[in-house]
Amino acid sequence: MEKWQALKTELRKLAKVIFDSSQEVVQLESHRESDLKARLISGTKDMELEYLPERDVVRWETPDEYGFERIPENPGQLARQLIGWVRKR
Repeated sequence: MEKWQALKTELRKLAKVIFDSSQEVVQLESHRESDLKARLISGTKDMELEYLPERDVVRWETPDEYGFERIPENPGQLARQLIGWVRKR
C-alpha cells in the first residue's frame, strides 16, 4: 500500500508541475468507495487506476485498452509514463 500512496503522491506532484508550466490541468481523483482506485484526468481524456495489492501492480484502463504496471521503489518514472499516456489519448 505504501507504493500505491507514493505513486499517487508523485502523480499529484507531476500534475502541479504541468499546471505551473503550461496551465494544462491534469488531476488525480480519488475513488469515493475504495482507496485502491483513482482516476487520472487530462482534458476530456481519463484513465482508471486500480492498485492490486495481491499482485503488487497497478491496473490502468482507458476506453480502448488496459494494462498492468509494477510500481517501482521510485514511482516517479511510472507517474510520468501514466500521465504521458493519458495526455496523448
